[in-house]
Amino acid sequence: MSLILPLIPDGPRVMFAIRAADGRVADVIASSEVALSQRDANRIIARSTSFRELRADYFRHYQTMAIMFLSSGLALLVVTATGVYGLASFWVRKRYRQIGIRRALGARKSDILRYFLVENLILTATGSVVGTALAIGLNMAVARYYEAARIEAPFLAIGVLTVLLLG
Repeated sequence: MSLILPLIPDGPRVMFAIRAADGRVADVIASSEVALSQRDANRIIARSTSFRELRADYFRHYQTMAIMFLSSGLALLVVTATGVYGLASFWVRKRYRQIGIRRALGARKSDILRYFLVENLILTATGSVVGTALAIGLNMAVARYYEAARIEAPFLAIGVLTVLLLG
């Protein structure tokens, strides 16, 4: 079953909405163009677009913005991981002498590794807490002045867990 009805009359210009079974959309559009042309030979049919294409055009801007924000977030995660790695490497290199003394006193490699991992976890957790507090404060200011949505707790928790795993 197909259905054609005028959707938006705008003076001499009229838009039509056509409903058809999923596999017959192109056939129904073509036959409706022929029927409309036969009814009025002077009719100009500007373009025929399916609802799927209209919806894709409508949301294309939002999809682009989502991709840009996702790319920015991933780039920030890479920068964060690089920073954490650089800081951890710096502290290990700076403490070669301390590591040597601990090894001479009987510490195993796993003890030294555990020490640096715990220290790195403490630094990363502190940074996550400070970053989360700043994100909440900034979000509250933006939400107050620009009527933006507030950050939901699951997003903050995912962010903290991601940074802790990177650390």
